[in-house]
Amino acid sequence: MIKEIELSNFKSHKKTQLKFTERNNIFIGISGSGKSTILDAICFAFFGTTPKIHKRKIRVSDLIMNKPIREESAKIKINFEVDKKKYEIRREICLDRPPNAELRENEKLIAINQAQVTEAVEHILKIDYELFSRAIYAEQDHLDYFLTLPPGNRIEYIDQLLKLSKFELARIKTTSISNKFKSLKNAKEETLSGFDENELKNTKKEAEDYLGKLNDEISSSKDKIKKLDATLKENMEKLKNLKEKKIKIEEKKNK
Repeated sequence: MIKEIELSNFKSHKKTQLKFTERNNIFIGISGSGKSTILDAICFAFFGTTPKIHKRKIRVSDLIMNKPIREESAKIKINFEVDKKKYEIRREICLDRPPNAELRENEKLIAINQAQVTEAVEHILKIDYELFSRAIYAEQDHLDYFLTLPPGNRIEYIDQLLKLSKFELARIKTTSISNKFKSLKNAKEETLSGFDENELKNTKKEAEDYLGKLNDEISSSKDKIKKLDATLKENMEKLKNLKEKKIKIEEKKNK
């Protein structure tokens, strides 16, 4: 809910401060007194643009007061509440430099330029400028906008406006992924159906039996190798002794 708005040098408003109640708020005044300007200011405060700027009928600098004298800048401050959190937006338009903006949540600065503030506001309000300008804020002479849409395109355009089309896109992608998984599942089941479970079990048992025999043979071979190693070691020792005896015999023979 909007609580308060302040305008400085914004179009026809030199210094205007308005406080809003929780019920209906109605602006009453003669033509040209600045009623629509307040709505433009609210729109600009939230999204950094207005319908006329968006359609390039005017420039952002045209929002700065130019009568009776041309001002150098215009300022907007708006306070509002969402989910029991207090927000304050400040935007400033200048003739000699780009617009600047800031957004505070419970007095804490959370966004510091035009783009950041607009993006944060869209997240907080859960609407964008397109939806706001079509469904919430309607320009003069455009209150019948939806009624003028061709009946055949009305639902399609409303879906696009509310971004419902992304759900249809998600449904299409989800269906496509689901069909791929079903195809993979069917292919796996078809592959598995070509195997005889009993035959596989018998083959597995035969392989396990053969593997068991191989393990027994390996164990037996290891035992034989150990015995051969012991015999070889013993024979090597005997050979060494014989060589020593041979040397001694040769020495005695020489003597």
